[in-house]
Amino acid sequence: MEDPNAPRPEEVDSSDVLSEDQPQPGDEQIEASRVAARQARVAMDNAQNDAEEQADALAARATKARKTLDSRTKPATHSISGDRETGRGLGIGLTIAYGIIGAPIAGWLAGVGIDRAMGRDTGIGPWLVILGAVGGVVFAIVTLQRQNS
Repeated sequence: MEDPNAPRPEEVDSSDVLSEDQPQPGDEQIEASRVAARQARVAMDNAQNDAEEQADALAARATKARKTLDSRTKPATHSISGDRETGRGLGIGLTIAYGIIGAPIAGWLAGVGIDRAMGRDTGIGPWLVILGAVGGVVFAIVTLQRQNS
């Protein structure tokens, strides 16, 4: 059912039809949104430039702080005399350890060799081990006294 009061297409006045030259409803909002978009782009560009400048300034401050810190801290230097003393002490300690351990082992080997050469199972070997232990301790005492003087 058609509305009896609605105009028929033949009766429509051509002046009622909107032309492209005339402003259309909503053109003002479209133009306002375009202006707002341009302003937003400019604001974003400015914000990005400000952020980059602040980041560059922060990086420069960090570099300056690092250089200041590096100049304040001095690298640790080891004295050559300290290294020599440490090496000398380690050398003497190892010499004494080898003397205390090695002398009884050398006495045992000599005792086993003598016992086998004489055809005996036991005999002089244990005595040479004891003699080697005493010799190792004497060697350690002599070495320490030589070091201290």
